[in-house]
Amino acid sequence: ARELRAVVPPADGAVPVGGGPVLRSIALPSGSGLLGIPEVVLAAYRNAELALASAQPGCGVPWSLLAGIGRIESGHAGGGRTDAAGTTVTPIFGPALDGSLPGNEVIAASGGGFVRAVGPMQFLPSTWVHYAADGNGDGASDPHNVFDAALAAGKYLCSGGLDLRDRAQELRAVLRYNNSMSYAADVLSWSAAYRTGGSPSAGRVSPEAIVPGSGGWGTAPGVLAASAPG
Repeated sequence: ARELRAVVPPADGAVPVGGGPVLRSIALPSGSGLLGIPEVVLAAYRNAELALASAQPGCGVPWSLLAGIGRIESGHAGGGRTDAAGTTVTPIFGPALDGSLPGNEVIAASGGGFVRAVGPMQFLPSTWVHYAADGNGDGASDPHNVFDAALAAGKYLCSGGLDLRDRAQELRAVLRYNNSMSYAADVLSWSAAYRTGGSPSAGRVSPEAIVPGSGGWGTAPGVLAASAPG
């Protein structure tokens, strides 16, 4: 683990009233490395977790959360299309932030045109300036290198003194990465699958959700509905 540079924490994202998103069970794909993550990319996620455990032990960012973000942002660097040092064979760019996609910001580039997110963890250039990291120890910080990008993403998630072992703070960190509850649900669902090995969790109907003597079913969130008991 290497010493990390100081960063400027962003403003905290607000957690919506009513708690976190509903997660879904995911059957992890086979092949392409352990848990469906290419070997070099998985090494980058694990390296970032270990580096941050040493540099920012109060954060507790798990590799599985970084993997969830990497899965959604770039499909783990395009299915592991990197060289041995972790740099993508073909640079990964997001869509131009010109307002053509619903919900996206409009960010003009200083040299004309519009800004695009870059690399396997999809950093905006203005954000990379603050969180750039050298995850593979080659003396350079490259957003197109999965080791550098994973460590920078961990620094971003940990900024502001968040403790990601707390689920509410973990959600807040993910929403700062992308302020969308559907995005957070996708990331946290994949993170949970990687953390548990992809074993689906069994559903449970609480008997307390049914009012005794009512003859009907409750309508609490997460409770199965039926037209009649039985």
